[in-house]
Amino acid sequence: VVREVNRDWLYNYEQRSTLDMTAARSWHNLLEIDSSQAVNVMFSDAGYLQVLIQGDDLIQQNYGRVYVNLESS
Repeated sequence: VVREVNRDWLYNYEQRSTLDMTAARSWHNLLEIDSSQAVNVMFSDAGYLQVLIQGDDLIQQNYGRVYVNLESS
């Protein structure tokens, strides 16, 4: 899921579209929690938390290798 990307490609969408994303397609989103002022839950500045799992681990119900991602602006 995480990989180094050339910083020069940040706004070069044509170049970024050439990246091989095959490995990323094997991940599935188990849970996503969004920030909400209504229930007083905030991830950084209105971000969200994701729990991801690889397809093979999901089939085998192996939750010991999940990946937790925090996105925020």
